[in-house]
Amino acid sequence: MIIDRDFPGCKKWIADRRVLYSFGYSWENDVVGPKVVAEAIVNLLHLDPAGTSVLENEFSDLLQRMIKISRWSILLQLMTQNPSCDFAPTDHSFGGCICGDAITVRFDSKPLYDRIQRNKSRFTRSGTRRSTRESARYIPGHALIGLGYAFIVTKAAVRPAYRPNRTSFSAMLLHVFSASPRTYLPRATIEYYRAWARSI
Repeated sequence: MIIDRDFPGCKKWIADRRVLYSFGYSWENDVVGPKVVAEAIVNLLHLDPAGTSVLENEFSDLLQRMIKISRWSILLQLMTQNPSCDFAPTDHSFGGCICGDAITVRFDSKPLYDRIQRNKSRFTRSGTRRSTRESARYIPGHALIGLGYAFIVTKAAVRPAYRPNRTSFSAMLLHVFSASPRTYLPRATIEYYRAWARSI
């Protein structure tokens, strides 16, 4: 059985070696990487494959910016033992932080700041040590899909007839990734899944 990890306290943890939890927040954390997104865009918009590396670099920059603005909200979500705290949004726009149109993708950190202010009175720290270095691993899956989709919308502006909906985009991401997962997964993620396989 494979289950999304989610944030601590959001679901009951099943202590069974036959259960595999995702390395990050969800399966999207494995799939929605710069190389997969770039190849999916080339396939969906019928672009020249020679431009894949440019798209990869552009999305990598967007992802790093998203990690930077979200790291404190995600850290607080990981640190709290109060499951009713809502520091990190889990929707496609990341609580209104991802602002995209047909031209560009922008980020607005104010919604995250407002969430911290709303939730700080309910915050109770857990005993688990956490670091902002874990933020990238715990970006909610829907937010990653939302970022990727906002990016492809900007690229589809010159080829609107090929613009996919979010479902088609997600399906293409899975198609690209499933062809060769180890090509796209970071070493730490591969080692995590290998360790689980050896334990059963």
